[in-house]
Amino acid sequence: MLHLSMDKLYLQLNEDLEAIEKNESDPLKRMVSAVSKIRDSLDNLKLLIVNNPFSEITEEIHFFKHIKPKFSSKLIYQIESYKINCARPCGTLETLKAYFEKELIFIERFFRQNQFLYEYYRQGMVELDSMYFVRGAGVQTGILPDIPDLQSDFSTSCDYLFSKFIAYELLQIYILTELGKLNSTSIYIPENKKELPELKWTGDKVNLVEVIYGIYFTGQLNHGNADLSVIIRFMERSLQIDLSRSYRDFIDIRNRKRSSPTRYIDEMRESISKKVDEDLALKRPRRTSINADLK
Repeated sequence: MLHLSMDKLYLQLNEDLEAIEKNESDPLKRMVSAVSKIRDSLDNLKLLIVNNPFSEITEEIHFFKHIKPKFSSKLIYQIESYKINCARPCGTLETLKAYFEKELIFIERFFRQNQFLYEYYRQGMVELDSMYFVRGAGVQTGILPDIPDLQSDFSTSCDYLFSKFIAYELLQIYILTELGKLNSTSIYIPENKKELPELKWTGDKVNLVEVIYGIYFTGQLNHGNADLSVIIRFMERSLQIDLSRSYRDFIDIRNRKRSSPTRYIDEMRESISKKVDEDLALKRPRRTSINADLK
């Protein structure tokens, strides 16, 4: 029940942020509205934890390693992306490029300064989780150079740092996208891949949304650290489709009859099983023909 409540809170936050992005044109007002929504969600998330204490240490670790950073990273991203836009210089194309490249260097330096913990995050390591993601666990302060004052009842040694890793990876994507616009070419398509034909999703949108959420909930990308909104944007860009209603589509999926919440994935499984059965049937020896030859 707690997990479902946190998922619902996260889905609602994404819907709210998407609405703000579409309906508010002023950058400052957009940032202030987004930050307010995220802070409200974090308050509600804390309330859920207060009212539903963890029954096992593994639950606490999962929450502070994976759940809370998803929310906190959005707060960091909104503030940092606003700062980058505010400081964007007026000038030539080369001036703008130099500015964004400098921002990328800053992010890379941050990752290098926290290299051990960044690799721990990227590789999905678990060996030190009980020290990093349990409240009150002691950690040598020299290992954690970028930790603000923490709420002892709602923070651990590394959940903020993991939030910042997620946010800064999103900032990298944002900056690379802006550089791509300046270069009038896509930054995401390597030269040796440009000959590949474009692909477009022509099936039902809800089917793709079902697949996206399956990928997200099973943690298949970036060791489970890929943000849902990033996966959605990747699919939109890669498959040329508008998924702006994806969160609402998932609510429709969730409201399906309990016996069939994953209709498309079930259809995929049946199609694969059918193909495997057909291939195996072709490989089986035809005993009747062999026996006939012997006679």
